[in-house]
Amino acid sequence: MKDTRWQRCYPTLTEAWLTVEQGVMRRAFPGFRLVWQDEQLRYSGRLNTNFETAFEVELRLPVRYPEQEPHLWVVAPRLSPDTPHRYVDGRICAHADPFIPWRTTAASMISVMAGWLFRLERWRLEGVGWDIPIEPPGRFLKVHPDGTLSLAGSRAHRLAARSQGE
Repeated sequence: MKDTRWQRCYPTLTEAWLTVEQGVMRRAFPGFRLVWQDEQLRYSGRLNTNFETAFEVELRLPVRYPEQEPHLWVVAPRLSPDTPHRYVDGRICAHADPFIPWRTTAASMISVMAGWLFRLERWRLEGVGWDIPIEPPGRFLKVHPDGTLSLAGSRAHRLAARSQGE
């Protein structure tokens, strides 16, 4: 990122850390871009679910990142007010595991968000209870040529792939 305005707002984030993290994000999620907006660094991109819904999402880096957990947002489509597992301010509550500073990357958080979106779609479209366990999202992510992402290893995806000759 050539713009260095972020440096005055992020005292614990080094340029070296950000450079490494951007490399990981480019490989794992090539459709995501790091932007400086409203005095905040954020990764913006699109995730697709197995149910063919495209979500515009953001991972917003708090001022104390990487010591503090990034905030995950669904930008579009707008989530209904009754959507579970969200904080009062609207960001999503995506995982129960404790945040481990310096060991969590933006790419791992995007993977967690993909799992949250998959649960949302199952809850919305199939009436499946939100807290029913699903396969871990990190093992089953599929990055498509256009940079979008879907959960690739779920039972639903395997059945769909088999019927399409993948």
